Amino acid sequence: MCRLFGSISRKPTGISYWFFDARPHPFKDFSEPPPINGGPHDDGWGIAWMAGDKWEIFKEGKREKYDFSMINGLKSKLFIVHLRRASKGFDTTKENAHPFQYKNWVFAHNGGVEGENLLKHLDVTYQAAIQGKTDSEIFFLIIMQFYEETGDLKKALQKSVELVKETGYRALNFLLSDGRSLYAYRAVNPNFEAKNDYYSLHYLRERDSVIFGSDPLDDDRPWKSIGLGELIEVSADLELSSHKII
Repeated sequence: MCRLFGSISRKPTGISYWFFDARPHPFKDFSEPPPINGGPHDDGWGIAWMAGDKWEIFKEGKREKYDFSMINGLKSKLFIVHLRRASKGFDTTKENAHPFQYKNWVFAHNGGVEGENLLKHLDVTYQAAIQGKTDSEIFFLIIMQFYEETGDLKKALQKSVELVKETGYRALNFLLSDGRSLYAYRAVNPNFEAKNDYYSLHYLRERDSVIFGSDPLDDDRPWKSIGLGELIEVSADLELSSHKII
């Protein structure tokens, strides 16, 4: 149960507006009381950004209050940011904070899957890559395993979603990037339809960037909701396409 933010732009750009100044809800507000949409999401946070041709990642475990000042100095063509509200039983350590990285891929998730059931489907190579103790990281590595088997991300996502739906899930909202393109996907278990507002995912297309957020962060721009089973793909030149993964 978390909040997601992502951006992809034509040239290195900062995200301080979205973090601090957007109204009515800058992204940082979802980590703080009073509760906003299921919050506060204060069990850890992390940010991944492209620095040249490689990812940089900063993560923290649970804190009484986070210092997000580092955001002001960052510029990149790609960002993925995650505010965590831990599932029951999961430690609120830095290792369990998102985003997760495997090779050149970075992933952040809002939802829940049956991690123990999924773990049985991971080859030992991918099991050895696990850094924390979350179901989300296992879900990510399932996607990576199928991707390396098929060489096709959409086929890998389809196989991953089918497997997760067999083994159990609450929601599969995620942001995923290979450092060039940015992918956003949304799926919610029908048994959790009452929480569809919580398991939301939106995007905003602007002239030189595309922004993603679990929630629209300001009121004066045309945010669009991502549909259930919809994968939004944004390329480095901001070409946007929609695919069904069900």
